[in-house]
Amino acid sequence: MPLKELSNTKSSNSKQLPEANSFDLKKFFGKEYTIAFDESYKYEKPEFRSPIEFYYTIPAKHGHFYPHDGSTIAFWCTANRIKGQILRLFKGEVTLHVEGDDESILLFDGALFLEIAKIAKAKKKRGRKKLSEKEKKGFVELGKPYRFTGKSPHLTGQESNFSTLSEERYC
Repeated sequence: MPLKELSNTKSSNSKQLPEANSFDLKKFFGKEYTIAFDESYKYEKPEFRSPIEFYYTIPAKHGHFYPHDGSTIAFWCTANRIKGQILRLFKGEVTLHVEGDDESILLFDGALFLEIAKIAKAKKKRGRKKLSEKEKKGFVELGKPYRFTGKSPHLTGQESNFSTLSEERYC
């Protein structure tokens, strides 16, 4: 039975599958944090795949974040020290879903993501800093003496003679 048909069936003892628009990590945190795909995405047959939003993950130094259910985010934590710190700081707001010897899964509401991401050291996007208008004008002023005018302002007399000789040679 295809996944779409399974999500439409209702059973009294099972949860209904969440809708495709439940919690999209890329939509909410994609501008600031690196978004990766779950490795299972490329191995599942297309007809059995869930909506793409369920395969987004945010890698971190101590595990990774992924959507769990509705507005709930799960954090697969690989460091017991970090797990203890998160549970201590967010007592009652973060639940321990699965615990192993060296790893565990924590569940929390999406509103807590930014605070927990700092502790878990989630990977932020790299890139250029956005310049303010004042910074742009400052860089333009600094570059004015070096704009193309036909001759470079920092050439000495001997160097400028050499450059004219080489120009004559190749013209």
